Amino acid sequence: MNIDNFLEQLYDHGRSNDSSTSDRSAMMFNITPSTGVFLDLLVTELKPRRILELGTSNGYSTLWLARAADRIGSRVDTVDISPQKADLASDNLAKCGLQEAVSIHIGDCGEYLSRCDSDCYDLIFLDSDRTAYLKWVENLIRVIRFGLIVVDNATTHPQELFEFKKRLTGHFGLSVVTLPIGNGQMIVQRDR
Repeated sequence: MNIDNFLEQLYDHGRSNDSSTSDRSAMMFNITPSTGVFLDLLVTELKPRRILELGTSNGYSTLWLARAADRIGSRVDTVDISPQKADLASDNLAKCGLQEAVSIHIGDCGEYLSRCDSDCYDLIFLDSDRTAYLKWVENLIRVIRFGLIVVDNATTHPQELFEFKKRLTGHFGLSVVTLPIGNGQMIVQRDR
């Protein structure tokens, strides 16, 4: 299967689905294609050994990460609370032959983080419940070995990320910059 064509179809399906329902749990909330290209570029250039995605949905963003991870011999762990969405993601990864590059975990993202070993991820992509990020911040910092943390929706929902960003910079002394890609990508890294 041509992955680019499949990604385009999956993105269009997600947009159509989201515009036809008001039930948030049924929405896909897919990243933009430009964000997908950006994630692919980051993975390709940074060559992280292990990648964590919090917020799988139907696997659209996971496919972008997995394709790049597969190219460089890396692995993606992705977490979503919805078994139905995890099944969709699993099917979509299988259709593209990328299921071996990804481990799908069903459950609460915060609980998953609390069980992770320290310093086990090189890149984290956050596209989940933005109101929970502040509660997760200590575990996010504990599990990443820096690397980058990339946070979606930084320009579309800046108020929801304000306290999280403040904690990252003020308490942890991390460098945070927002790039105008897709819905805005907040990039978190250690000062060099």
